[in-house]
Amino acid sequence: MSVAASATVPPPAPTASPDAPPGSAPPGPAPPSPDRPGAAAADPSAVHAAEKAARQAAVDRWRRWDDRLAAGRGLIFLLGVAVAIGWAAGAWTGWWLLIPMVGFAALCLIHEGIASNQAAAGRAVTHHDHARLRIGGGLVPDADVGADLLPPDRPHAADLDLFGEAGLFRRLSCARTAGGRATLAAWLLAPADPEEVRSRQQAADELAGEVRLRERLALLPGDPPATPGESAAVVPPRPLPVGARFAALAFGAAAVIGLGWWLLAAGSVGLLLAAAGGQGALQYVFRDRVSAAAAYSERTGGGLTLLSGVLGLLERCESPAPAVRALRDALTDRETGETPSAAVARLAAVARRLETSRNNQFVALASAVFALPLFHAHAIARWAETHGSRLSEWAAAAGRFEALLSLARWRFEHPAFVVPRYEAGPARFAAAAIGHPLLPQTECVRNDVALAVAPSADGPADDADAPALLLVSGSNMSGKSTLLRAVGVNATLAGAGAAVCADSLSLAPCRVRSVMRVTDSLADGKSLFFESVRRLAGVLDDARSGSPVEEPPVLFLLDEILQGTNSADRRTGAEAVVRTLLDRGAFGLVTTHDLALTELVDDLGDRAANVHFRDHLADGRMTFDHRLRPGVVPRSNALELMRLVGIVPREGRPA
Repeated sequence: MSVAASATVPPPAPTASPDAPPGSAPPGPAPPSPDRPGAAAADPSAVHAAEKAARQAAVDRWRRWDDRLAAGRGLIFLLGVAVAIGWAAGAWTGWWLLIPMVGFAALCLIHEGIASNQAAAGRAVTHHDHARLRIGGGLVPDADVGADLLPPDRPHAADLDLFGEAGLFRRLSCARTAGGRATLAAWLLAPADPEEVRSRQQAADELAGEVRLRERLALLPGDPPATPGESAAVVPPRPLPVGARFAALAFGAAAVIGLGWWLLAAGSVGLLLAAAGGQGALQYVFRDRVSAAAAYSERTGGGLTLLSGVLGLLERCESPAPAVRALRDALTDRETGETPSAAVARLAAVARRLETSRNNQFVALASAVFALPLFHAHAIARWAETHGSRLSEWAAAAGRFEALLSLARWRFEHPAFVVPRYEAGPARFAAAAIGHPLLPQTECVRNDVALAVAPSADGPADDADAPALLLVSGSNMSGKSTLLRAVGVNATLAGAGAAVCADSLSLAPCRVRSVMRVTDSLADGKSLFFESVRRLAGVLDDARSGSPVEEPPVLFLLDEILQGTNSADRRTGAEAVVRTLLDRGAFGLVTTHDLALTELVDDLGDRAANVHFRDHLADGRMTFDHRLRPGVVPRSNALELMRLVGIVPREGRPA
């Protein structure tokens, strides 16, 4: 078993050709083209800097046009004033006022488009600023942390910071739709089979260089992520009968005629009242269908405009990756010939019109006279008849596409990370220079870790002599918990199809389970020891439920096992837990401050090994090199820490 350590070395910045467009990059060589697939070896920060420069140039260009239009509107206004003065003086007719009025209106429309383009370019600048911040190890403001995706029955997700303010999801995800967020979260919570993982790895590699595609995804208009709609459980609305539609048209026409007869010919108001009464009765009779149509468009959408945009990006994506090609093929609708993005955009437009006709007071009169909610509800019902059965399939395809783009962005922004070797076979985890992917890589110290359920002749050579258990002892703050999280997060990334923070990693599918962040609760009447035992029981149950054929084995990560009880009970209990886990085919790491627990290794033979971290005390200052070494830690630093803060005096007696 190898426990050698190596420090992180950032990859060298690549050089590029000198024929970059002027102003598109900082002085010096330009980065590789962001449109080139497989550009994960490029300097990602330089690529985003070049893209930002181009978008900033667009912002400046649109701003200049905005200034010109502002000046033009001012001149046309002065022209209008002059024409008005001439008209008042009788020099010409009032028809001349149409010229400045039409010109001013035209410039206002043009200005609206220019302002929209300028705002879009500004958002693109912010997008690339955020990318560079993320690459540098910073946290992007207002990024999606996925806290709502943290399942209560997977406590290891909280232990490993898979979700939350400083979690993996925040750095990994570029998903916009509810389906994309849910898909990526599912990938992080459950390992895929090797064939599926290889498909995701290939797609991520092919899409890694698609910087502009991810920019377009980030800038898509639409609602923010919402809870995924239960589209399968939504009852599609029923279309209106033909007679009802004709009646609505007839009542609307009668209302217009009656209004004209009353206002222009001073006729009776009876026709108008009769038409209004008939229209009101008709809408009352079919009110349930209108409500059903509104509920359908709302619950199946979760952001229809956004979903339409993501589908459009997928339809136009030309990546040759089989995973992406399969998604594109699944979108084909040979019956109608309408693309999914266009179909969903049409549903979104009708849904907006229905919402407006029901709730906008400025169109309330027209809605009542012409029964607009009935016709919009009928259009939604017809859409559901034609495309409703495929909406959930389209949403799933869009979500999977966003999840693949998230893996691709992770691959692109971490060129020093590697694609793991993820293959079926005996349970194993063999990593060279593994580190925590969420730590700043210039400060991250990496270590070698090798685990295997049992020595196997058909297993990889680098884990043939690896134990199933590493018992990690060491000083406080030496890096034991960080090592566990590094193993767990990288195993999670590997099972999702993402690149990992290591020089190399070979593993078989495994389910990560952990007992790390254990807390007591006064409100719930739970002690620290009780919570530790309860969490351990969950890990044992998961290990028992798995089998080599049905489910992957458990990779357990137990931090300070059975803390909160005395040393003798901890020794007995820990041995029982570890033996049971190993007997059930699980493998993993256990950390402890109690050096008595390190004697477990002697009883477990070749199935376990002791490793440790140590500290260095010099001139009253304690330092750590975070290097993993074989054997048991030679001493504890607890007393030294207490002496440093003044709790225990130098002579060893309490102050």
